[in-house]
Amino acid sequence: MKTTTTSHHRREARREAFTPEERRYFHEQALASSRLEGFVPGPQYLADCEAVIAGTMTRDQARAASLARALARDKAAREEVERIA
Repeated sequence: MKTTTTSHHRREARREAFTPEERRYFHEQALASSRLEGFVPGPQYLADCEAVIAGTMTRDQARAASLARALARDKAAREEVERIA
């Protein structure tokens, strides 16, 4: 069975070729842009970013972790609203 490399996987492979210093620079630039738009990163988000920079977590894993936290917050908020309604 032949596997096909998708453009996503090629992009991820190129990203992995960056040094931690380059990944940190890109991260700082992205955070600066996000902060200008009003985003305030939380400690867990920043920890995930540090893990991506260090190479111990992939970007996909960091996105999944952020999504899981957001969904858990939404669920807790809905349950609280239902509890007090």
